[in-house]
Amino acid sequence: MKNKNIVIGLVSIVLLLAVSVYLILKTQTDTFKKDLTNFAVKDTASISKIFLADRTGKKVVLERISVSEWKVNGKFEARPQAIKLLLQTIHNISVKATVPKPAFNNVVKRLATGAVKVEIYKHDELAKTYYVGGATQDSYGTYMIMENSTTPYIMWMQGFEGYLTPRYFTEENVWRNTALIHISPIEIASVKMEYPKNPEQSFELILKHDVANAKKIEFSVKAVKTGKEINFDTNAVKAYLLAFKNLDYEVVADLLGNKTKDSILALTPMHILTLKETNGKITVIKTYPRKGKPGQVDEKGKQMPYDLDRFWAFLNNSREALILQYFGYDKVFKPVTSFEK
Repeated sequence: MKNKNIVIGLVSIVLLLAVSVYLILKTQTDTFKKDLTNFAVKDTASISKIFLADRTGKKVVLERISVSEWKVNGKFEARPQAIKLLLQTIHNISVKATVPKPAFNNVVKRLATGAVKVEIYKHDELAKTYYVGGATQDSYGTYMIMENSTTPYIMWMQGFEGYLTPRYFTEENVWRNTALIHISPIEIASVKMEYPKNPEQSFELILKHDVANAKKIEFSVKAVKTGKEINFDTNAVKAYLLAFKNLDYEVVADLLGNKTKDSILALTPMHILTLKETNGKITVIKTYPRKGKPGQVDEKGKQMPYDLDRFWAFLNNSREALILQYFGYDKVFKPVTSFEK
């Protein structure tokens, strides 16, 4: 009887050990499976850095500077809208489906050769790494795979129709904030607008701010060529100053060669804009014409020598060529006569 009790006790211990091992392994396996499908980061406020790299060697490091400000590769301010879209994606992505068996091998190969690597850091510590591939055949899903996993998944965002790959781009200049000048009239000390080919149209607009009342501003406008003040229309001046609240560039012409830049800078500028802010900052923008595009013709059908839509701009004597649109800057390129009563 005693031996029988010992045997029963040993069997019970073995069973308990077996159940414990099974539960531990199951928990680990479930956790492992969950980790391989848990692409999302719900606490995006804790994300301090995002690293993106593709197979061509392009790399982008997005670093949080403050609650709303991010930097690109430690050099430029990032576009707020692009950052917002990426963080929304990181927060909301989820598994839509597993990859069908017939497509499995092909998807794995495509991820291995053409995916964007994504590293997400929380409080400067690596929290998650995954790879973003291309779109599914219907373009409503995106192939992704977690690092150290052999199983890709079709990912999506509920309520969004399309694929997510374009949100994980690796071009530095595309991430860069395109804001050129975004200031209000109370931040402006003076605006000097020069037209080297038409100096009689050049002017300088000076603002005198009341220290006691920031909203109280006195204006004066003078013709640069003569140095004389003009009798101006106050409403025209106020409308002009509002144009500086939203001036952007379209793109950085990073593929423009040095010889082409030299030939552009050798030309007489179309405009020289000098903006002084109340904090002492000075911004100088020089603009130059672009060569005419095919299809842009005059009333006689002749090819226009210069682009009618866009022009070159160089900021603060930099050799970095920016492309700007006349559509956004016509409100700034005004002659002195536009302010006269």
